[in-house]
Amino acid sequence: MCVPFAGCSADRSRPPQGWLPGVLLRTFWVKMLASATRDRCMRVLALLLCLGLAACSLVSGNLPEAVVPPPPDPTAARATLITVASETKIAGPIEVSDPIRANPLSSSPWLICLRSAESEASKRLIYSIFFTDKYVSSRWSVDVDHCGAQVYHPMKPG
Repeated sequence: MCVPFAGCSADRSRPPQGWLPGVLLRTFWVKMLASATRDRCMRVLALLLCLGLAACSLVSGNLPEAVVPPPPDPTAARATLITVASETKIAGPIEVSDPIRANPLSSSPWLICLRSAESEASKRLIYSIFFTDKYVSSRWSVDVDHCGAQVYHPMKPG
């Protein structure tokens, strides 16, 4: 026997009136709760990964300092500077900076900046020469070399 408003109808071939929205509403909330649980799990996982990375960064404080060789002697590096200036066709008179520390990401710890003093336009074209205890490489200067902020002096003859 069918009781009215109890979810049954006299015609058993179709669902009771109001049944479909209830199922859809229930399905919607189940999916929303599953999505919220998934979001919560992802947040917890991201938090654990961040904490793990932070814990690993604390270990790096115990590493020894890198041994940096002394800066190259400008008088000893003079021959290399002249060779680089002639290979790159930098016109004279040539100005150089004192040795400065290279970017920490560089494989060479020291660099000397080199430029032409021929004109104001040529002073903007600066070359970086990298050294360890000997010549390593050279290239056009970039901003991380900080050659634009250096004080230049004429290369000493001799």
